[in-house]
Amino acid sequence: MIGAMPIADIADPLLLAALHRIEARGATQIAHDVREFAGQVLPMASAPPDARQIPPAS
Repeated sequence: MIGAMPIADIADPLLLAALHRIEARGATQIAHDVREFAGQVLPMASAPPDARQIPPAS
């Protein structure tokens, strides 16, 4: 289960397995949305601590 894990511990194979389970239920749009969200969030989680700050809006 991904929901209870720290975000830094979520590896690609684990996320891929979760996406496959979502698709197997027939929820392809949700799988797409989850993949898109993960693509935005996970790179920040694996960044060094000093790079994790969200830049100010311009």
